[in-house]
Amino acid sequence: MNYLDIVKRAWGTTWRYKILWLFGLFAGAGGAGGGNSSSNWNSGSGNSGSGNAASQQFLDQLQNYLPLIIAVGAFLVLIGIVFFVLTYAAQGGLAFLVNEAEEKRAVKAADGWRVGFAHWGRVFLLNFLIGLPMIVILVLFLVIFGASIFGIVAATAGGDTSSLTQASGLAGGIGGFCCGLVFLFVTVFAYSIVFGTVNQLAIRYAVLEERTAIESLKQGWSDVWAKRGAIGMFFVMWVTSMVYSVVLTVMLMIFIVPIIVMAIAGNFIGVAAVSMVAGLVAMLPAAVYGAFSGSAWTIFFRRMTGREQGPAAVLTPAYGGGFPPAPPAPPGTGFPEPPAAEYTPPVEPAPPAVDPWQAANDVPPVVPPATSVAGPDAPQESLMPPPPPEGA
Repeated sequence: MNYLDIVKRAWGTTWRYKILWLFGLFAGAGGAGGGNSSSNWNSGSGNSGSGNAASQQFLDQLQNYLPLIIAVGAFLVLIGIVFFVLTYAAQGGLAFLVNEAEEKRAVKAADGWRVGFAHWGRVFLLNFLIGLPMIVILVLFLVIFGASIFGIVAATAGGDTSSLTQASGLAGGIGGFCCGLVFLFVTVFAYSIVFGTVNQLAIRYAVLEERTAIESLKQGWSDVWAKRGAIGMFFVMWVTSMVYSVVLTVMLMIFIVPIIVMAIAGNFIGVAAVSMVAGLVAMLPAAVYGAFSGSAWTIFFRRMTGREQGPAAVLTPAYGGGFPPAPPAPPGTGFPEPPAAEYTPPVEPAPPAVDPWQAANDVPPVVPPATSVAGPDAPQESLMPPPPPEGA
């Protein structure tokens, strides 16, 4: 599988068909999701009243702008619902439109939304089934985390226990917390590799081959374990996502510094306004990368399933210096072979022309009498036959 050619082709498709950016914006909303500009204000319980004054100022501004905050919150909830619905429709529509582009057919947004909403239930069910084990993993981590915190609190709060008991309880709590973090990281990373790949393949099976959600998951699982290059494609896309994250961070640095300065100054309206502008600016690279990611996975799916052949394989010489030599000629006598004579068939003469009238009458030609060349005075030779000999 030529991954570099897939990446190049996906970028060419993304740049040529700008309508894919709209689908990439919604399809990549879950993964490229906007950065939460949550700011931590630590109102220290210090020996001065600066913390209380800052808290009172915040409450006053909150009361003054409470209707505006409620309206913005309701609008954001509505936007979240719209994004939730469009996310799954855009995933199916993006896979369909990239497939249409690879088939040299027209790429229309109306067709993409039509196919996306027609397969909305399947795509949603696929994402739900893929994400369900992650909920179980997070619950297990929370249980381990809660037990660790309980052990630490019990070890430090017990006043009548020995120092050895407190130390063992504290060590057990910290050790359980660290083990829980390692367990969460390893499990989530391994799960993302395997089932993230299965999810990408299953979406293509559900949309492009009209399979059910369960059939798509089974086929995607089989493809991953059949070593058809899907895990390699996951790591290729992981590298591209790292590059995208770096580029996006550099772009947003011009907004992060003003947000921090206004947050320290207590200008919360300015923080909200700049954060909204930063979110709008981040939409463009998020849309482009979402379209690129969907294009790359669809092109890979087409080549993996045989819908499209990759570039022709380059013939590799069997030897370092060139291609293998021609087989040697069979052994001869050691003398140069004479050149083969060219055969020319003999030319037969044409038969003489026959007069048809003469052939029909068969008239013999008239022979004129012979004359002597000696002259007119010479005796002429008799034309009569000689007389017979005497006594005959």
